[in-house]
Amino acid sequence: MNRKFICILLVIFILGLVACGAPANSEKDSSIDSADGDTPAIITATSLVSIHEAEMLLGSGTTLSQDDKEVPPGTMQCVYESGDVMLVVGVTQDALISGLNLENGGAANMFKELIEFQKADAPQDMFEVSGFAGQAYIIDLAQIDHWSLHALQDGYLVAVHAYGIHDKDETWALLEAAGKIALENLKQQL
Repeated sequence: MNRKFICILLVIFILGLVACGAPANSEKDSSIDSADGDTPAIITATSLVSIHEAEMLLGSGTTLSQDDKEVPPGTMQCVYESGDVMLVVGVTQDALISGLNLENGGAANMFKELIEFQKADAPQDMFEVSGFAGQAYIIDLAQIDHWSLHALQDGYLVAVHAYGIHDKDETWALLEAAGKIALENLKQQL
């Protein structure tokens, strides 16, 4: 369990670095504003992938080990576990981002910065995934037994992380299935 905790902290740290290092951008992504100009509703991670859906993906005995919790910067995150496998679902959204991070483009810019960072640092470990409404990438951090899918849809950055699966094809199938569930549930909430 200690290794899983360290991996989660690493992911949060990377997202924080991406957000803090974002260059100034005066153009805010207006595609996420509601029709009346109000701030969008806060989307929870458990509303993107429910315990029932996680159990369908991971098998019986799946537990919600961390309910929706806001982790910086502006991300709601939950954690599901089944045996040695852990599925982390997160959604970064402008409704939870404030100050400089929001002025720099919010969740959409964070996605762009994450992808640019990965392309510059380890492009061989990043794979674009088709079949999603918006942009989606799987990032391979196999050296720490961690894979993640990052997708941008309607100004929301959805991330699904998988830990503890040692087979690449099985991991990708889990990430793609969980990502599609999350994005479909997001679409229904907007």
